[in-house]
Amino acid sequence: RMDADSTRTKNAHEILLNDFEEDGDILIGTQMVAKGLDFEKVTLVGVLQADAALVRADYRAAETTYQMLEQASGRAGRGRYPGEVYIQSYNPEHYVMQSIVHHNYLAFFKREMNYRHLGTYPPYIYMASLVFIHEDPTLAYSIADQWVKTLREQGVNVFGPLELSMRQKKSRIRILIKDKSIENLRNTCWQVAKKHHEKSRQVKLEINVNPMMLEE
Repeated sequence: RMDADSTRTKNAHEILLNDFEEDGDILIGTQMVAKGLDFEKVTLVGVLQADAALVRADYRAAETTYQMLEQASGRAGRGRYPGEVYIQSYNPEHYVMQSIVHHNYLAFFKREMNYRHLGTYPPYIYMASLVFIHEDPTLAYSIADQWVKTLREQGVNVFGPLELSMRQKKSRIRILIKDKSIENLRNTCWQVAKKHHEKSRQVKLEINVNPMMLEE
């Protein structure tokens, strides 16, 4: 078994992989199994609940799912033995699944870029994530909502507030700002950071310009 719990100790990765290569029949693990492993005798790869990553509230969900499945599929048949890949999916007709089955990256790319354009997401626009953090969800939401109203009055393209999963027993409320100009976006973020620091220090603010992931 290869996951965060089984690889906590020093040299655990190396020991586990050596044991698997020498005497292992089945290796079960999280996404870390999909990346970079090269075993000639591995002839079968199975991915369970492959759709789970597609339902994340993140504009890159399809991209990261495609990447993970492509990497996982590449673990089988890397040597002289032929390989097979089985992917469990509740929606096998989804364009991500079809692109994987047919090894058609170009089809995936064109479809994904079309959706990004329709939804005004990167790379067609610049974006910043602002997350307000506090033990009291009502207070964090209130501050975030005030900023949404203020920014909209200024003509800023802002979305939210949206509640994220809790971290360290603290509530996290996110708003998104989009702009065609990276300079305008940065200036808006600096404006929010400065005024928030002056008025609401008890609520922590995290700003991420051009975030790689929205649901973190």
